[in-house]
Amino acid sequence: MPMERYCRRCRGRFRGCMLCPKCGLQLQDGKPDWGEHELPPLAPPKEVLPWGGRLLLGILLAQGVYFSFRFLANVWLFAVDEAPGFWRTEDGKIVRQVLEATSLLFAGIFVGAGHSLAWLSGILLGMLSSALSLGIEWWTEHALSPSIAAQPLLYSVMGFLGACIGSVIWRPLFIPSPQAVHHVSETSERVPIFWPRVLLGMFVIFCAVMGVLPIRGVLFKLGGYTGGNAAGSMTFVSLQLAMLGILAGGAIAGATRKNGMIQGACAGGLSGVLVVAVYLLLQNQEYAPYQFLLVQLDWMAQGQKTPFHYRIGGLILVVNTVVGAIGGGIGAGLIPPAKPSSIRRISAD
Repeated sequence: MPMERYCRRCRGRFRGCMLCPKCGLQLQDGKPDWGEHELPPLAPPKEVLPWGGRLLLGILLAQGVYFSFRFLANVWLFAVDEAPGFWRTEDGKIVRQVLEATSLLFAGIFVGAGHSLAWLSGILLGMLSSALSLGIEWWTEHALSPSIAAQPLLYSVMGFLGACIGSVIWRPLFIPSPQAVHHVSETSERVPIFWPRVLLGMFVIFCAVMGVLPIRGVLFKLGGYTGGNAAGSMTFVSLQLAMLGILAGGAIAGATRKNGMIQGACAGGLSGVLVVAVYLLLQNQEYAPYQFLLVQLDWMAQGQKTPFHYRIGGLILVVNTVVGAIGGGIGAGLIPPAKPSSIRRISAD
């Protein structure tokens, strides 16, 4: 007959297993001594990813999928000799809404995955994405098209559907009773910023951003590509290289840290301050790592040097901080902390 073992937390006795079916803790052998070994019940677990993190990642994912669809649509438009201003027409704005709604459906699946209130997170994702889209159109066009009257409702419905699909595929954690699932109290403690790693990530990001042109030249030389007159493609490659460098620096800052996104954001923000300081000293610049974005926003002409402006500095700070935070989250996910101190303490008991 298997040996009977007991759980220090729920005081249950079990045979034929090594872990408590209720608490998940390792069962103990021998005669229980509740006065010495009993562990108090703790609060149920919180969401794995907070609301703000879910919505931020959902918006970024939706925008990434949308621009991928839009680039594919541009290829088709050039193939059929459509006018370059298609996206400014009413038909183009309708197509844009369809692409954005499809992207929200895809992003909503991941926002609602494992979430106890998936439907609400999907609706919030749709409303925030609609507000972002309307704000960008108002900023660029200085007017709103009549075709977007139903856009907030459409986006909310698509986000809701996507989140519901995600919650069906990855169901939320079921908690049968307060004693069945426990959460280690130390997970909510504040984790300090590890500044040496932040400074290392900042240095990597700064070198990657300021060295975009030499790196791009080396890659083109190795690939035998001259570039020709494709200035737009050259600036887009520069943006990609800069984003990869910022992600890498953020990942270095956030690796093995519980607060990886904060570490990455600090590294990206500090590097942005350094980059802005360099551009202020040099005055007229082409801003090679960010030129593609500046041209898309009509803040500068393609291939032309432009005096530094506070809007350019703000864009650099925002891009470096946001992408650095994403890199920090990736680094913390790929190389998580070795073992939380609370788990070591429980094991030592």
